[in-house]
Amino acid sequence: MQIFDLLQYLLVLQITYTVADRASFTVNQIPEQVTKTKGENVSIYCTYPIFAQNSLVDVYWRKGGQKQFIDATADRRMSIITSEQGSAEFHILGVSFGDSGIYYCSVRDWTRKFSQGNGTNVIVHVPPAPLKITEVNAPSAALTCTTAAFFPKDYKLIWYKNEFKITSGMHTTRMQNEEGLYLVSSSLNVTESGYVYTCQVFHESMKEPASESYRIILESRDKFILILTGAFAACGVIILALLLLIRRFRVDKTEVVAESDENLSRYLENQIIQGTEDTLMYACVDLAASQKNARRVQKTHETEYAGIKIKEEARNMETKRATYSY
Repeated sequence: MQIFDLLQYLLVLQITYTVADRASFTVNQIPEQVTKTKGENVSIYCTYPIFAQNSLVDVYWRKGGQKQFIDATADRRMSIITSEQGSAEFHILGVSFGDSGIYYCSVRDWTRKFSQGNGTNVIVHVPPAPLKITEVNAPSAALTCTTAAFFPKDYKLIWYKNEFKITSGMHTTRMQNEEGLYLVSSSLNVTESGYVYTCQVFHESMKEPASESYRIILESRDKFILILTGAFAACGVIILALLLLIRRFRVDKTEVVAESDENLSRYLENQIIQGTEDTLMYACVDLAASQKNARRVQKTHETEYAGIKIKEEARNMETKRATYSY
């Protein structure tokens, strides 16, 4: 293609290689249209008549829709070459989608008169690759194939399960972003695991279609149920552990209270002070500890006296002594 453009350029240069009239002159551009894929290089050629005062001719390049001439020093990807033989060249390295547009070659002669070429339409194609497949679990199991931003809008998308083409269960949408590029998203409902699903996209910017594959290891619904079951099981274990701790705490507390009551009984028995047969006996008991175990708050220790029942034999002896005294 570049060799053909160069031959056209040489042909136009031969035709215009004449001394121009000061009244008017014509500027020619080739090619009229150039289509490139993002990342490729663009070359535009401009020819104009040869003047006697050719050294005073100035050549400028401008993009349609912009008032300012292109400053090649501001963008290293761009370069402008002007020869002394009535021709000029404009180059863009690694063209991007933003470089799309119509470029004009403008020539100003020594009389400061401008003449402009018909323009060259630069079309930049952007491929939809790379593709990306994601698995979606809600509300139902599905795979989503998303393209990269591409141009132009025409495309063809096909789903495969292993090597078999899928003809149903798909939902595809296309949208355009602010830059003018297109995005496609295609969702596919899946009901079986163990298969390799492939998303394939055809586009004129690519010699071969773009493809992306994804293997379903486990059905999404089974995954969801498994995760949900695991969560419930974990909660059940935690609740059971808490119940066991609470029960253990209550049992320990009951045992402590029973032991405290038993110790209190023994303590009372040990505190009994036995006297003589004819003497009323008292026992001095400190009940502060038992009051604490019985959940009664006792700020200070108090001493209480408990009367001990006199044995029946002691009473009888006391009665006899009273009788003899008379």
